[in-house]
Amino acid sequence: MGVRRGDLDATFLPEYYAGMAGTNSVGYFYFSGGVLDTETLVIGGYTYEFDTNGVYTAGNIPVDVSAGVTAALATAALVATLNAQAASPVSAANLTGDVCGLYVDDVGSNLIALSAAGTPNATASAAAMTNGSDDATQTILFDTYTVTAQDVTTWAAGDAIPIASGTFANGAPQFMGTPLLLNATDQIVIYTTANMVFTWTQISGYRYQLSVLDTAADLANTDTISWSAIG
Repeated sequence: MGVRRGDLDATFLPEYYAGMAGTNSVGYFYFSGGVLDTETLVIGGYTYEFDTNGVYTAGNIPVDVSAGVTAALATAALVATLNAQAASPVSAANLTGDVCGLYVDDVGSNLIALSAAGTPNATASAAAMTNGSDDATQTILFDTYTVTAQDVTTWAAGDAIPIASGTFANGAPQFMGTPLLLNATDQIVIYTTANMVFTWTQISGYRYQLSVLDTAADLANTDTISWSAIG
C-alpha cells in the first residue's frame, strides 16, 4: 500500500524524526477565462474585487486589472495584490499563468476559506486551504496530498497545481527518493512518475512551494501523492 504522512517519519526518516515539522497549507484559484470589473474572490475574511476603472465596493480590496482582464493578467494581478497586502491571510505565486497558487505560514491555516463564487471563470481548489500542519523552519519536509476533482480539471487544461509549501533551513529542497503515487480505488502504488512534473518554486528566502503537473492524466480524484524532501 502507499506511504502516508504517518508512515514516512517512522519508516524512512527515523534519524530526523525529533526535528521534523509538517507542511504549510496551500490552495489555489484556477482561471478558465478572463474576468470582469466588479467580480470578486474571497480568501478568509477578505473580499478581493477585480477593478478596471478605480471604482470598487467599499471594504473590498481592489485587484487592478486595468492593464487587461485575460486569465493570465488576472492571475498576475491577483498574485501582486496578495503579496503587497500586509494584512492578507495568504501570499501567492504565479504557477502557470492561469493558476494563482496560495500559501500561508500560520498554524491552523486550514481554516482559511476560499470562494470563487463571485467570479464565473475562476474556481477555488477547495472550500478551504489544505495540508497545513506547522509553520516552523524545516530541514525535512514531507506530506501526502489528496488529489481533488478540480485538480484533475486543472491538469487537463495544462496547468500545474500547488500541493505543499514550507520554509527549509538550508536552502533549495531536494527530494529524498521518488514521490509515491497511490491509486485510491485499489490501493496500488503507481511507481512511475514519468508523466508527472514536480517543480519547487522559490517564494522568498528559503521558502518554497511545490507544484505538480500531471501531463498524461495518470491521477484521478482521491488518489494521493506522498513525498519527502530535504533542504
